[in-house]
Amino acid sequence: MRDLMIHCRRRRRRGRVRPPAILALGILGLGLLGLAALGRPAPLIIYNANTSALIGFYRVLPVGIIRRGDLVLARTPDSVRGLAAERG
Repeated sequence: MRDLMIHCRRRRRRGRVRPPAILALGILGLGLLGLAALGRPAPLIIYNANTSALIGFYRVLPVGIIRRGDLVLARTPDSVRGLAAERG
């Protein structure tokens, strides 16, 4: 019985070593999420609901040369987006 109690005590002590590592990893993960929230990441996949092009999902890829017929994604200023929203 006494051996079992000693074994249980040792096991508890070993378990207490891990929470600081888990806490550190959690803080690191939250910090990385916070950094991602501060920036304005470029979209990788967009959904086109407008009938000016085929409706559906589009994958955004960086391309060096733009040719005739290519679809491009442009980020417009807030004032232009507001005007477009008013006009429908």
